[in-house]
Amino acid sequence: MCTFIIYCHDDQFVSETLHDLIDKTPPAYLKQIILCDEKGLLNKDKLPLTHWDYIFHTNNIGKSRAYNFAAETATENTLIFLQTPTKFSQDWLPPLLEQLPPTALRSPTAYNLDTNLWASENKHWTRYGLRWDFTVHNRKFRPTKWSPLAANCLVINKEFFHTIHGFDQGSQIGPGDNICLSLKTWMAGGEVQIIDNSHISIVPETNTNHYNLARLVEAWFPKHTTHFYNAIGQKPTNIGRIDQLTQFTDTIEHDADWWIENLQPELLGTMVLRGTAHGKRIAVVGDGPSLNYTTPSMINNHDIVIGVDYIHQIFDCDYVVSQSVDVVSQLEIPFSRLVVPIVLEHRVAGQFVSAMEMVPGAIQLELGEFGQLESMSPPFCNFDNTTLLALHFALFLGPSTITLFGCDNKIIDGRSHTSLLEQYASGEIWADSEQTRNKFNFYEVGLGRLGKLALQLNIPILRVGHV
Repeated sequence: MCTFIIYCHDDQFVSETLHDLIDKTPPAYLKQIILCDEKGLLNKDKLPLTHWDYIFHTNNIGKSRAYNFAAETATENTLIFLQTPTKFSQDWLPPLLEQLPPTALRSPTAYNLDTNLWASENKHWTRYGLRWDFTVHNRKFRPTKWSPLAANCLVINKEFFHTIHGFDQGSQIGPGDNICLSLKTWMAGGEVQIIDNSHISIVPETNTNHYNLARLVEAWFPKHTTHFYNAIGQKPTNIGRIDQLTQFTDTIEHDADWWIENLQPELLGTMVLRGTAHGKRIAVVGDGPSLNYTTPSMINNHDIVIGVDYIHQIFDCDYVVSQSVDVVSQLEIPFSRLVVPIVLEHRVAGQFVSAMEMVPGAIQLELGEFGQLESMSPPFCNFDNTTLLALHFALFLGPSTITLFGCDNKIIDGRSHTSLLEQYASGEIWADSEQTRNKFNFYEVGLGRLGKLALQLNIPILRVGHV
């Protein structure tokens, strides 16, 4: 039923991957295994292979070409593209194959793999999308099984794979194969699905091949090449014939603009803003009580003002950042000035709402892993605090300086200040709960991490508060 095509960049973890695949996959599905041996280091006699299985010495031709080469010799109707190292959960395969549409590309949920322990970590990938620099990230927005991209394990019908001409034949060694195949699938009228009840564990790719990404951008996103080349700081030379990508099928039902509009509407909203505040000063205005002692001129003399939630009612803000449905529904500002995560929190109802449906036209951004700061780039870190989200957005704009107003959450002698001005104006301390102290402590930790990021970017942050 299935041909498993496994790309092996070296000889590490090949045996572990194969033993795990054979142990966790029903025998009826194990019809053929093809190993793409990139460096010619594998010995079939030392691996658990049968006479139906093959090792192809692909001589450093790259993953995409190796996959295509192996697919030509596949004997089964379903192709499953894998790479080492990969660990499989029990019963991982049947959900991926259940009612597989003839024009679908599927991937399982992928957890990070600790290769030392050969064990799955808690962090997992559930929906894949493109960042502003066209690299893949773990997209949190998951209202359905459909996903902009597939990754790590690719399941596809062999006939459809050949119809869309497989992976990019002109690519070099490095990532980008999954982006190419995913975009082709959507453009040819197919769909990309992530199957939540199928689990594998992988080691995420951390390197980037700008050559491969440049081919994809030039072929399908030509209007955005300037943003891309500015993002990576270079323009690769001689990226080859991109007509090999654009002429992949006789019938193209969708283009890249359709893909962005329907599957990643937040992509361009952040891409076009990156670095637009170069040489300018930004004021980020929270809702702390110290604003009662702040004159409007202190804020308005900045080039760009970013307000949090209702602050725009007091100050003239260029952007307003909010994460809450309850707040956004009451904000009377043009959507083009509103900066929101692609999933808004409805605190009253205890649910999440798509920003695309509620505030079409707003600047939408993705939140990253909770509390984990990765870079200045969207997806932004999820600090669970709108002021910190606004500060991270300000860093993304690349100003000369940032002044943070209304940043009044403080812990003094193990106690938190009240947010009520009349109580602490006389020096009193609020008798607060451990929950409040933890929240304020987390706020300070987040601010400290953003401060370190600002230091790396050489962007000074000035904090104006009551203490």
